[in-house]
Amino acid sequence: MRNGKPPPEPAIGIDPDVRAQVVAAAAAAGVTASAWLTSAAAQALRGSAGFGASGEELAPTFDRMMRGYDIGQTDLLILQFNAALAAGSPAELAAAAQVWRSAQLRPKVRGYSRLQVDNYIMRRLAGMA
Repeated sequence: MRNGKPPPEPAIGIDPDVRAQVVAAAAAAGVTASAWLTSAAAQALRGSAGFGASGEELAPTFDRMMRGYDIGQTDLLILQFNAALAAGSPAELAAAAQVWRSAQLRPKVRGYSRLQVDNYIMRRLAGMA
């Protein structure tokens, strides 16, 4: 609270690795991190449904397990991919597909099921063809 008033926007917790990536992406776009997150979330919420994506495809639920994929990194990758799909330009779609194909998801002590994430990525790539 500042001056006894609540903050103008909700405070959210972001994984430190994801935060660094968001700050870098925002700087590259020439906007604030808050503006970048707002734009990415809005695009993910409205645009991808036009590509026949279900709610599960836009916001999948993965089991958590020992030595699974980094949760923050995986969530950010999905958000970026869905934002590129929402944009719909051929260049952005090609870039999104390349990001998926070249993703090097890090394992963490506790993370998302590798098998479920790998299957999700393969389904989404197949859906682009």
